Amino acid sequence: MNAYRMNPYTTKILLTCSLVLLMASCGRRYDVGDYYRSGTVSGVVVQLDDEGMPSLVLSLADTAHLNAEAALRWAETLQPAGQWRLPTIEEWKQMARNKAKINATLGKQRSAAIVAADTWYWSCTGADGQRIASSAVPTRVYAYGPLQAQVYFYDNASPRYVARAVCPVNSAE
Repeated sequence: MNAYRMNPYTTKILLTCSLVLLMASCGRRYDVGDYYRSGTVSGVVVQLDDEGMPSLVLSLADTAHLNAEAALRWAETLQPAGQWRLPTIEEWKQMARNKAKINATLGKQRSAAIVAADTWYWSCTGADGQRIASSAVPTRVYAYGPLQAQVYFYDNASPRYVARAVCPVNSAE
């Protein structure tokens, strides 16, 4: 039997090309704080899944000072409609731990940072600890001050805080 033998140089080239193609087919890896864009969703990666892929993206847009009900409704107006929502208190805490990376990317995208000395943000966490849908009229909602790392309950009509939305990436693609 006359078997064909490749020279070692050709074998190395083929193996290298195969490895490059395999890595490319696996997709881009992300870190918290990276810019993300896919379809109509763009923002900053704030949470990764177990495989290192984005699972939650923070919007580049934020609002002027709104009450809780208006903030919940505003988040759902972002495109793709119905995918965006306000972050939970736990998500705000996670973002505050990564604020340097997140703010660096927000700055590159000419968007306001998520931490300022006097800025408070609405969450979608209600008094019972459950997530509030925009269709519900909240009576008591958590607000989060990342710089102070404090959480407070507020009546819906009381203060007016900034709203910024998050989008679960896997549901938007």
